[in-house]
Amino acid sequence: MQWCCDHGVDVNLCRHDGMTPLYLSSKAGNTQVVKLLLENKATINKCINNKASPLFVACQKGYSDTVQMLLDNQADINKCTNDEMSPLFISCQNNHLDIVKSLLDNKASIDKCMYTGASPLFVACQNGNTDIVKLLLDNNANIDKCMNEEVSPLYIACQEGYADIVQLLMNNNADINKCMNDETSPLYIACQNNHLQIVKLLLASKSDINECLYSKVSPLFIACLKGYQDIVKLLLLNITDINTCMNTTSSPLYIACQNNHLEIVKILLDHKAEIDTSMHFKASPLFIACQRGYTDIVQLLLNNNADSNKCISDNASPLYIACQNNHIQIARLLLDNNAEINRCLSDETSPLFTACQNNCVDIVKLLLDYNADVNKSTTDDVSPLFIACQKGFEEIVQLLLDNQVEIDRCTSNEISPLFISCQNKYVDIVKLLVDNNADVNKCTKDDISPLFIACHNGCKDIVQILLDNNANIDKSMNNEISPLFIACQNKHADIVKLLIDNRADINTFVNVELSPLFIACQQGCTDIVQLLLDNKADINKCMKGKITPLFIACQKGYKNIVKLLLENKADINKGMNDEVSPLCSACEQGNTSIVQLLLDNKADIEKCINNGISPLYIACQNNYVDIVSLLIDNNADINKCMDYDASPLFIACQNNHIDIVKLLLNKDADIDKCMNNEASPLLIACQKGYTEMVQLLLDNNADLNKCVDTGASPLFNACQDGYIDIVKLNDETSPLFIACLEGHIEIVKLLLANTADINKCRDNETSPLFITCKKGYIDIVRLLLDNKARVNKCTDTGSSPLFIASQNNYPDTVRLLLEHNADIDKCRNDDSSPLYMACHNGYKVMVKLLLDNKANINKCTRNGASPIFAACQEGYIDIVKILLEKGTECAIDDVSLFSTLRIAREKGYNDIVTLICEYSSQTEIIYSRVAYEIVQKTKIPKP
Repeated sequence: MQWCCDHGVDVNLCRHDGMTPLYLSSKAGNTQVVKLLLENKATINKCINNKASPLFVACQKGYSDTVQMLLDNQADINKCTNDEMSPLFISCQNNHLDIVKSLLDNKASIDKCMYTGASPLFVACQNGNTDIVKLLLDNNANIDKCMNEEVSPLYIACQEGYADIVQLLMNNNADINKCMNDETSPLYIACQNNHLQIVKLLLASKSDINECLYSKVSPLFIACLKGYQDIVKLLLLNITDINTCMNTTSSPLYIACQNNHLEIVKILLDHKAEIDTSMHFKASPLFIACQRGYTDIVQLLLNNNADSNKCISDNASPLYIACQNNHIQIARLLLDNNAEINRCLSDETSPLFTACQNNCVDIVKLLLDYNADVNKSTTDDVSPLFIACQKGFEEIVQLLLDNQVEIDRCTSNEISPLFISCQNKYVDIVKLLVDNNADVNKCTKDDISPLFIACHNGCKDIVQILLDNNANIDKSMNNEISPLFIACQNKHADIVKLLIDNRADINTFVNVELSPLFIACQQGCTDIVQLLLDNKADINKCMKGKITPLFIACQKGYKNIVKLLLENKADINKGMNDEVSPLCSACEQGNTSIVQLLLDNKADIEKCINNGISPLYIACQNNYVDIVSLLIDNNADINKCMDYDASPLFIACQNNHIDIVKLLLNKDADIDKCMNNEASPLLIACQKGYTEMVQLLLDNNADLNKCVDTGASPLFNACQDGYIDIVKLNDETSPLFIACLEGHIEIVKLLLANTADINKCRDNETSPLFITCKKGYIDIVRLLLDNKARVNKCTDTGSSPLFIASQNNYPDTVRLLLEHNADIDKCRNDDSSPLYMACHNGYKVMVKLLLDNKANINKCTRNGASPIFAACQEGYIDIVKILLEKGTECAIDDVSLFSTLRIAREKGYNDIVTLICEYSSQTEIIYSRVAYEIVQKTKIPKP
C-alpha cells in the first residue's frame, strides 16, 4: 500500500459500485491503512452507490478506532445513505454504545430519521438497547419523535415488552397516551401482547385506560379477546366503563364468551358486566356461547340471569341455535331455564324443525319430551315431518310419527311427506309412512301422484309398495301423462312390467295422443315395446300429427323395433299426416337396413310426400348410394318427378352426387328430363360449376342447347324448395350461357368442344360473349372470340360486348375485342357510344384507349350530349383535358364545345371553363355573344 502511494497511484480510484480503497479499509476496520490513505489525501466522504460513506460502514461494523480516526479527519458525521440512514442511526440499531457516544461527542444530529420516520431513539427502543436509550435521552433526543404512522419510541418499547426502557422513557416525560394513526395506544399494545409489567407501569402513570381504536376496541376488550386474565383483573381495578363496545357493539363480555374464556367471563360478571348487551345483529353473550357449544359459559350466564329468549335480528333464539348445532346439553339447560320451545325464526322455522333438518336425533327426542309443537311449519308450510322425509332421516320420521304428527300435511305446493320420500327414493321411509296410513294418492298442485314420481325415477320397490297399498295405477298428470307412459319414456322396463301386471291401461294417451307404445318406440326400448305388444297395445295409434309408432322407429333408426312392429302387423305405409311414409323417413335418415326391411315387407315404393317427393328422390338428394341402388333394384320409378318436375337425376346433378348420377344413367334415367321451366340436369350442373358432372352428362348425350322456357311456368314451388338459381333463368338460358355467367371456364370449354351454339342468346338477345364481357371474365372472352363468337352481337337495347365492357371499365377486355375488330362506335339504342359511357363514368384509362383506337370524339347521344359534355357534366377535368388534347388532332364540334362551356358554367366547374378556353383555337366560337357572357362571368382574360 505504501509503495502504491509513493508511486502516485490514485487513492480515490473507485470500483464499478463506487467503492474506494478508503471505504474498503473502513469496512474491514484496518485503521493503519485508513490512516495511510487519509495522509495521501483520500476523499474522506466519498460514498458507494447507495450513498454509504466510509464513516457509515465503520459505524455499522462497530470499529471504534476507525470511526474515531475518520471523525478526527473531519468526516461528515451526518452523511446518510439513500434511505436516509445516518451513522448514528446504524450505530444505535447495531448496539455499538461506544461509537454512539463518540458520534454524540462530535455533535451528530441526534434526531436524524430514516425515510420511514424512525429516529435513532426509536430504533434503540425497538431493539431493547437500554444503555443507548439512556445515552440518547441524556443528550436531549426528542422522546416523542414518531415514525410515519405515529409510532412513538414508547409505543414500540411497549409492543416489544422492554419494561426497563418503558420506565426510562416515562421517567423522561414521554407522552404516555401518544397513539398511532389508528388510535392504538401504548397501553392497548401492551395489553394485546400480554406485557403485564408494562401495563402496571402505564396504569401507575395514569395512562388513559379507556383510549380505544377507531373501531372502539378498548384495552379491556383486547385483553378479554386474547384471554389474558391477569391483565383483565388489573384493568378492572382501574376501569370506569366495563361495557365499552366495539363499533359492532361487541362488548368485552361478548368477546370473552365467543372465545370460551370462562375465567374472564366470571371476572367480568363479578364486576357487574351487562349480561344481555347485544351486537348490531342482536347476538347476546348467551347466544354466541350457545352457538359455539360452550356449556360451562352458558351455565354461568344462566346462573347470572341471562335472558334465555333474547333473539338475533332474524328472530333466532339461543335455543334455536343450540338445536341447529346439535348442542344437546345446552338445549337442556335452556329448556330448564324457561326457554320458549316453539320460538321461531321470522320464516316460522322452529327449533324442532331445524333439529329435524340437521338430523339431530337426541335433540328431537329432547324437544318432543318438552312438548314441542310437532306440526309447526314454516311460512312455506314445510313441516318437521316433511323436512325429515326430504332428507331421508328415518329415525326422526319414526319419532315424529310416534308423537301424533299430521302425516299428510303438505307444503304450499301440495307436496306431501310421502310424495317427497317417493321422489327421493327413500324406500324404508315410504314403507313407514304407508304403514302409518299416509294417503298414497295425495297429489301435488300439478296433479302428480306418488306413484307417478316413483315410476318417473325408476324406483321399483317403491312402486310395488304403493301398488300393494291401492295406489291409483292410472292417475295421470294434468296433461294426461300416466305412470305407465312415464315409465316407458324413461326406459324403466321392470316398472312397465309391474304396472302391466297390475292392469294399467296400456293405451292411455297424453293430450297430444302419445301412447306408451309410441314413446317406447321413440326411446328405442325394444324390451318395453315387446311387453306392450304382448299385451295388445294399439300398434297403429298415431300422435295428433298422425305419426305412427312404426314411423318414429324408422326415423330414429331402431331396426329391431321396426322388425318387431312389422311382425305384429303394423301398417307399413301409414306415416306422418298420411303423407310421409315410414319408407320416406328411413330414406331421409340414410338407414339402409331399415329400407331393406320395409321393402322386404312390401312397402309402397312410390308413396310420395304431398309435393311429389318420392323415396328415390330423397335418397338421391342426400347422396345415399346404397339406398338408391336398393330402390332401383326394387323397381322404383327412376323418372318420378316432384310436382314441378324435378327428377331424381336433376336433384343428384344439382347436389353434385356423381356416383348416384352414374347409377341413374346406367339405369336409363331420362337425361334431358327438365323442370316445368325446362331447366335441365345439364343446365343446373353448368350453373353450379360441376365440371365432372357436365362431362358425364355430355358423354351420355345430354342436349347441350336445351334452354329454359320463356313461357309462364309454375315457379312458386321451385322458390319454395330452394331452387332460387333456376327461378332466375326463366328466359331461354342455355347451358353455355349459364356457364359463362358463372365464370366456369372449364365447363365453357367442354360445351364448346361438344358444339354448343356459341351465339345462342337469351330472349333479350344477350349472348354468351356479352354476359362474359359484362362480368369481365377475360379468359372466357378470349375463348369465345377464338371460337368465332359474334363480336358485335347486341342485346335488344343495342348494347354491344364492347359497349358493356367500356361501361364496366374492363380495359383488357376492350383491348381484346378491338383486336377482334369490334365496332368501336357501335352505340346503344339511345345513341350512347362506348366513349360516351367511359367519359360519363370517369374511366380515364378507358377513354384514352378508345381515343387511341379512333373512337368518334363528337359522337352524341340521341339528346345531343357529346363525350366532352358528359365529362364536363360530371366534373371529370382530367378526362376533359384528354378530350381537348385529342381535339387538336380532330376538332371538337363547335356546338358540342359551346354546350360544354354552358354546362360547366352552370355546374360551377370554373377550372373546366378555363381549361376549355385555354385549349380552344376557335375564338369566333368562344367569343360569340353567349360564350362571351360565360367568360365574363368567370373572369377569364381574353387571349
